[in-house]
Amino acid sequence: MSFLFSFYAVSICLYYIPGTAPSFSQAGIGNATLKCRFTKASDETWHQCDCVPVGNDGSVHVICRRMLASTIPSLPLVDYQPQPPASIVALSMTEGGLAFVQQDAFRMHDIQALDFTNNQIQTVNVNAFRGLEMKLTHLSFKQNNLSVIPSWALTYLHHLQVLRLDGNRISHIRPNTFDETQLNNLHFLHLDNNQITIIPNMAFARLRLIVLTLSNNRITHLEKLSLPPSLSILELRNNLLTQIPYLALKDKTALQVLDLDSNNISSLEYNPEVQFKTELRLVLRNNKIRTLTTTSLKSFRKFKELDLSYNQISSISSSAFESISYVKALDLSYNTLAYIARGTFKNLAKNLERLNIEENIFHAVPAALSDLRNLTHLSMNGNKLTKVEAEPFEGLKEVLVDLSLAYNRLKVVPRAALNGMVRLEHLDLSKNSIKQLDRSAFGTFDGKASSLVHLNLAGNHLKSIDDPEVFLRMTSLAYLDLSYNKLEHIDPMTFEKLPGLERLYLQNNKLRKYPLHTQHRMQNLRQLNLDNNLIDELPDHILYTTQRLEHLSLAGNRIESIGDNIFHSSSSKGLKSLNLAGNRISSISKRAFQLMENLQVLKLNNNRLRTIDTTVFAELKNLRYVDLSNNNIVHILPQAFTSLPLIDTLLLHHNEIERIDKAAFHRIARIETLDLSHNFLKNFTCEQLGSVQTIFNLNLAHNRIAQMDLTCILRSLIHLDLGHNLLESFKKNMMDGADKLQEIILRGNGILELQAHAFGCCPRLSTIDLSQNHLRTIHKETFSDQVRER
Repeated sequence: MSFLFSFYAVSICLYYIPGTAPSFSQAGIGNATLKCRFTKASDETWHQCDCVPVGNDGSVHVICRRMLASTIPSLPLVDYQPQPPASIVALSMTEGGLAFVQQDAFRMHDIQALDFTNNQIQTVNVNAFRGLEMKLTHLSFKQNNLSVIPSWALTYLHHLQVLRLDGNRISHIRPNTFDETQLNNLHFLHLDNNQITIIPNMAFARLRLIVLTLSNNRITHLEKLSLPPSLSILELRNNLLTQIPYLALKDKTALQVLDLDSNNISSLEYNPEVQFKTELRLVLRNNKIRTLTTTSLKSFRKFKELDLSYNQISSISSSAFESISYVKALDLSYNTLAYIARGTFKNLAKNLERLNIEENIFHAVPAALSDLRNLTHLSMNGNKLTKVEAEPFEGLKEVLVDLSLAYNRLKVVPRAALNGMVRLEHLDLSKNSIKQLDRSAFGTFDGKASSLVHLNLAGNHLKSIDDPEVFLRMTSLAYLDLSYNKLEHIDPMTFEKLPGLERLYLQNNKLRKYPLHTQHRMQNLRQLNLDNNLIDELPDHILYTTQRLEHLSLAGNRIESIGDNIFHSSSSKGLKSLNLAGNRISSISKRAFQLMENLQVLKLNNNRLRTIDTTVFAELKNLRYVDLSNNNIVHILPQAFTSLPLIDTLLLHHNEIERIDKAAFHRIARIETLDLSHNFLKNFTCEQLGSVQTIFNLNLAHNRIAQMDLTCILRSLIHLDLGHNLLESFKKNMMDGADKLQEIILRGNGILELQAHAFGCCPRLSTIDLSQNHLRTIHKETFSDQVRER
């Protein structure tokens, strides 16, 4: 079947990403799931399963979860299509109680994939898969109770490609485990998360494995002849190895990935018998390696990636890479390196593209960088750099694309080092101690335009930007982060030099004025964040120069009012989200948001509003989310919310609402979520909802409601919270028609009694909270309808 072939192709690709393993659910089945229809089913258990069509020939994938059967019930025929009966090509029986796979369980079927993940299987009969010898390609016993590899049951599975035995209790692998099998097509074998201690000679040598995963075991040793010559990917993460298993890997010319993450390797010893001539991805992170000596890497020639991060490396010999002719990516992060001598990387000068030396203890840029000529990405975050000399970067001026120097001790922008970097696109100087930005701080001495696209200066000590030409000749800059500084003033002309700017972050500073109200248009700005500043007033036509702005956030400032012309429609039509939460807003003009036709999200929570005036939220055709919580709202006036056809969420909780006018929700038919909790409502009726006929989630908790009428929305309700009100009784007719209701919260009321069949009209109800009431009587059949439904 084509879906199986696509699955295996995906699997092979995934294994080049460490920690990623193919799962049965990735089988490429994208069709709708349906309840199976069986003919002549011998066991009712199958009726709880789902069927997913596979291809166009009537084949199905049967999916069964949490079956209680201890053995495989006799498989029925699937009546998925009228003629002929559907063929089962894949069967998943997961998260159940299977303990034994019996003889001839699948003999009369054409199953290609079997998944028994997360059962209790201890034994598999020798003839369990009889009849599938030329059909089965994928078999999973993941997370069961097998103590040995059931090779006797696998003998004649000629087409088996993937075998998952991870997450069992296998502690021992016999040298002749696969000697009698004919698994000529087995390419993927997973034995992770077992209790294996040793891989003996000939354990896997006769197989044609491409991928072998043995992570999360207790392996201390792999014997010399234990692995197959076809092996491409070997994962041994989280074991107890004290050295690289050189002899077991001898002559493995197909090997591409060797993952030894999180073992007990303290030193890299050279083995003259073994030479790896192919390009490897070698992962040695999170071991206990202390030094790289002259011979540490002598058995290797080429690395696609060498990961030595999270070790204890404090020194690297200048000849450590002498035997290496090629390394594309080198990760030495999270060690204790303070120095790398010049010449250390001389053999890697033309091929090393990515170098990560972050979280070490460098006080200066290592001289070893001087030899590199093709490095495109360099990360030195989290060191102790106080300055960045230009010399180590001389050979990188025309190639470096990404430079990260965050979390250091820099006090100035390293202009000399940056000058001439004609390809540099990403520069991260965040979390340093930079106090000022000089003219053309990121430009070039020769007057050419900077190539920077992304500049991060967050978390420094900047107090002001007084020179408007700080960002001169940075026409490519699209992302600028100046957040978490101490900025009090920014020259109004500063950002006019950045015509390509798309995202600007200025949150958590000390700005008192809106910084972009100038005459020069910033045509490309899409996102602006000014949260947590000291802005107390917004100018009229605030978006005049940024008419393509889509997301504006001004939360946590000191704004007191929103007038007619601040977000005037002539310049605000492109805005999609507006965050004004956490200010001091006490008044909003009736036309404040008029004709903002693309506005989708509006946050006004945690302000000082007392009323929602007429037509404040009118004719906003795309508005979906409104948050007015944590204000002082007492009254919602008529037509406060008018013609909002797409409104999904309206949050009004934690106010002082006593009354909602009957026309407050005008020409609104549907609200997905309405939260009116923590207010002072004494009743809640359909009259207050006006034209609203559909609400999925309604929260009325923590009010003073003694009476309610929800008949107009009962048929749509899914979640209803009436907790902590003043309800004294709950009658059957109160919920009549709530056939979609799944949850009702009634805790903390004064309910004394529930009528029989009180929830009889709610067949889908799965959660009922009646805690903290005064119930004296619960009639025998109060919850009988819910029991029957389940």
